Amino acid sequence: MMNGSGMMAGGMWIGMLLVGLVIILVIFAFFKLLNSRIDGDSAKHQNEGDFSLIILNERLAKGEIQVEEYNHLRGIILKSDK
Repeated sequence: MMNGSGMMAGGMWIGMLLVGLVIILVIFAFFKLLNSRIDGDSAKHQNEGDFSLIILNERLAKGEIQVEEYNHLRGIILKSDK
């Protein structure tokens, strides 16, 4: 029999420890995934600003816009990236 040791003397504590560890790992993975999505969103917005500047530079090079308009639009793009 168990000789009054209760459930924890039979090795059940190892199972409880493993369950606790799994719960901690699941919570950690959830927050890691959430954090990577947030970082990905900010990188996406940064890339959109870079792409806008590329298009703006091409329009200036082709002569589609004047330097004054280029400077104005560039200022707007750079302000929206911050």
